[in-house]
Amino acid sequence: MGFFSRRKTPEPAVAEPGEPEDQGPPPEAAIAFSEGLALEAEEDFEGAEAAYRRADELGSGEGAAKLASRLHQLGDTEGSEAAVRRAYERGIKEVALRMGLMLGAEGDFEGAEAAFRDSDELGDAWGAHEHGRLLEIRGDLEQAEAAYRRAEERGHGPASVPRGRLLERRREVAEAEAAYRRAEESGDPEGAFRLGLLLGAMGDTAGSEAALRRAREQGHDDADVTIAILARQRGETEGIEEAFRAADERGNVLAAMQLGFLLVERGEKEEAEAAFKRADERGSADGAYAVGAMLMDRKAALGAEAAFKRADERGHAEAPLQLGLMLEERGETAAAVAAYRRSDERGDALGAYQLGLTVEKAGGDRRDSVQALLRAEERGCKEATPILDEMLAPLPGEHPISIENRRAMLGAAHRYK
Repeated sequence: MGFFSRRKTPEPAVAEPGEPEDQGPPPEAAIAFSEGLALEAEEDFEGAEAAYRRADELGSGEGAAKLASRLHQLGDTEGSEAAVRRAYERGIKEVALRMGLMLGAEGDFEGAEAAFRDSDELGDAWGAHEHGRLLEIRGDLEQAEAAYRRAEERGHGPASVPRGRLLERRREVAEAEAAYRRAEESGDPEGAFRLGLLLGAMGDTAGSEAALRRAREQGHDDADVTIAILARQRGETEGIEEAFRAADERGNVLAAMQLGFLLVERGEKEEAEAAFKRADERGSADGAYAVGAMLMDRKAALGAEAAFKRADERGHAEAPLQLGLMLEERGETAAAVAAYRRSDERGDALGAYQLGLTVEKAGGDRRDSVQALLRAEERGCKEATPILDEMLAPLPGEHPISIENRRAMLGAAHRYK
C-alpha cells in the first residue's frame, strides 16, 4: 500500500478558523463547528460528531478535519479519508501530512509531494521526512538532505539514517557517521547497522563489528548476516553456514543469497538454485538474476528469460543485458537495443558496450554508438577501446582539423585530449 500502510495514520489536526474566503461556508457552518467543539469538551462525542458532520456538509474545512479525526478513531477509514480530502481541498493545511500519505499510497507522488511540502512548511517533523523521501526519489538530493535535516531538528529520529546516506554519498563521512550515531541514540537499529557498514568501509573493523552487534541486539534483520559475511571474508568457516540458514529461515533475502553463493562454491548447485529462488520469491532483483544465470547454465532458456525479466523489472543492471542478448539472437534487434539501453542507463559497462555495437542496426546514428562505447570504455570495458580506435581513426587523406571536428561531432573529442 505504499506510504499510507507503513505507519500508523496520524489523526488530522484542526486549524484555528481563519479569514473567510470569498463564497466560503455560511455562518451556520461556523456555528455548527463551535457547537461540536463545545460538545467534545463535554465529552459528548456522538453529539460532537453530528455537529462536525453538519459543519462539513455546510462546507466547513475545520468541520471536515474534525469529522475525519472522529471517524478515524471509530475505525471508519474510508469515511475518514474522504473527510480529509474535503478538509484539504478547503485549505486546511494541517491535514496535509495525512493527505500526502493517502496520495502516496495511491501512487500520486506529485500530489503527495505537494501535500508533504505543505506539512513541512507548517513545521511538522514527519511531514519534512516524507517530503525529503519524495525529493530523494525525484533525484533532488540537495533539497532532500535539507528536508531530512529539518525533520531531525524537529526531533524526528528516523530522518537521521536517510540524511546520513545522502551525506555518505557526498563523501561527507564525518557528518554521515554523526547522523548514524544520532539515529542509533534515538533507538533506530538501522542507525547502528549503517554505522557498522560505514566504519567497516573506513577500515575500523573493531568499531564496525561492535556497531553491527548492537544492531543485532536491537533486532536488525541483516546485522547477523553481515557479521557472518565479514567473518567469511576473513577466512573463518565455523558457524557461517548456520548463521545464513537461520536468517534464511526467518525470510531474510540477504541470507538466502549468501547461502546460495556458499553452496555454489561447494558445487551444490541444486540446493544453491533453491536458495536463490527463495530470494527471488522475496522480491530480490539479485535473486531473480541468479536464478536466471543458473537456468542458463543448464540450458533452460525459457525459464532463464522469465527470471531475467523479473530482475529487470526490479532494476537490476545486468539483467536487461542478458535479455538483450537473447532478443538479439532471436532477431528482435529493436527490443534488444531497448534492453541494452536500460542496462547502460543503470551503469553497466557491458550494457553500454552492447548498445554501442547494436544501436546502428536499429536505425540509430553513429554518434549514439560512439557515445555508448565511450561510456563502456570509461567504465572499464577494454573491448570497447579497439572498436573506438577503428571508428575514430582518420579517413584516407583526412585533414587533422577535419579529424578533430568529426570526433567533436561524435562526442569523442575528450578521449584524445
